[in-house]
Amino acid sequence: MLYTGSQKCLGAPPGISPISFSDRAYKRFLSRKTKPVSYYMDLSELANYWGCDDAPARRYHHTGMISSTYAMREALALIAEEGLENCWARHKACSDQLRKGVTDMGLKIYTNKPENVLPTITGVMIPEGVDWKAVSGYLMSNYRVEISGGLGHTAGKIWRVGLMGYNARPDVVDMFLRVFKEALQKQGYNASKM
Repeated sequence: MLYTGSQKCLGAPPGISPISFSDRAYKRFLSRKTKPVSYYMDLSELANYWGCDDAPARRYHHTGMISSTYAMREALALIAEEGLENCWARHKACSDQLRKGVTDMGLKIYTNKPENVLPTITGVMIPEGVDWKAVSGYLMSNYRVEISGGLGHTAGKIWRVGLMGYNARPDVVDMFLRVFKEALQKQGYNASKM
């Protein structure tokens, strides 16, 4: 089974989540013993609504998100036009560019284990004495650039910098590194190595 969100690497507006099941996963799902706790997440109902089961009639589940579906189709068309392998390579190259730029500022990356590196999101360690919220706020209020803080055990320890879809471009990485350095310097961090 796999799923994704439309707004991440696919570059469509948020609100639609493609999901796919292998034959094995679908059979396992059909033989579950526990009933779904939510009508909205009842995959049997969703499968029927979308015509993915063998039922003779479709049941109403929700009003379809027509504009989101068309937006998803267009986002997928752009990926198909670029070529999936080219899309992956572009994301990887931009991730490498971002990681190099951040380490050139003297910052540390959350993980350097190749098997844990995602080309779509980079965890940047927050240096001692830097207010991570002030940096994020500066970027948003001055440049409309949004980065997030860590989640769970990384909260307050890292920034999460995403380069996905349309934003996975070298010029966007260059711009981000420039304004990120500026935001860090406003917090008293010496990013002069860059």
